[in-house]
Amino acid sequence: AMPQVGWCAMLPLLLLSAACAAELKPKNIEISLSARWAATPLELEAAEFMADEGLFWRFAEAYRALPAGATDQHTLRAIEHAGESLLSPLRLRLLRVLLSAHVFSPRVEMWRQIGVTEAAQFAVPHDTATWLHACGRAHVLPADGSAADVAPLVNVALADARTRVGACAAVPEIHAERVLSLADPLSVDQLYGPASRGSGNAPLVVLYAPLGSEQYRVAHAALSSAAAAGQIRYVLRPLIASTASHSVGDVAEGDEPRQTLQGYGVLLAIKNMEYKAMDDQEIANLGSMGDRDDMDPNGFGAEDDEERHGFFFRSLLQRRPDLEASLASLRDELDTAALSQDASELKVWALQDLGLQASSR
Repeated sequence: AMPQVGWCAMLPLLLLSAACAAELKPKNIEISLSARWAATPLELEAAEFMADEGLFWRFAEAYRALPAGATDQHTLRAIEHAGESLLSPLRLRLLRVLLSAHVFSPRVEMWRQIGVTEAAQFAVPHDTATWLHACGRAHVLPADGSAADVAPLVNVALADARTRVGACAAVPEIHAERVLSLADPLSVDQLYGPASRGSGNAPLVVLYAPLGSEQYRVAHAALSSAAAAGQIRYVLRPLIASTASHSVGDVAEGDEPRQTLQGYGVLLAIKNMEYKAMDDQEIANLGSMGDRDDMDPNGFGAEDDEERHGFFFRSLLQRRPDLEASLASLRDELDTAALSQDASELKVWALQDLGLQASSR
């Protein structure tokens, strides 16, 4: 019976210790900074890196889009597979670092906003996955169509662009209508082929399509052939289908997570702080009394223990206390001269430890 009584007596203590342990959890707060736009696809960030390397079109042709629901790890493997033949191992490692930091996410968001603006201008439905515009007309390509369905529509758009080449060359007089010019590509656009941005009267054809999709590959085959023949100037602007329904400037909401900005994570450790009430006036009085005790009648203080303008005035004062007034006058004159002298002049005592200072830099 005695052991049972002992356990019954210890039971409240165990429960109390468990409750205290639950309350002694670390009081840490993790804070992360998110952008105002939705998370951007890794393949489009990689395409921006390739554009800086002059490999945009080769990467766009090599990359193959993954099915819906693919993880970032699978997307990264597909990016590396497409970039293995384009980049050196060192540049491929650099690409991984930049993708992990989402350095090119603002550029991808720029393309999204340009696509939303032009889709609204041409009255393109929000759920459109692939479309192109040429000479002021938009042509919607079927999202689930085969090559036999997409290719004829692209050819119709090309024929329409060639017949309306004069209308394409006309530049609007109103600046607001000239923000996204229909005649010339943007400075950030990637032109296919060696054609210059303002060469000839070839119409500008802009394709909006998800990178690596089947619709992109079919449209790209026809547009690249026409661009190689000098019939058009061909530009690809990657389309983010998941954000096509948002308007420009919208904050990412709903099921789409915001883009996390790397390098802005903060960990706050909340600690208990104890404060003790003290009279500030008493501390100030003590400080002023100490200053008066350390100060000589002629103004010599603790700072005169160190070298000033090549002299140790406190040492000189200890050796010749009868020259205290003269030393104070000399010190004041040197202070005044130091304030008025040219900063390019270097006194001989300033050469002390100059080699050490130079090596420390």
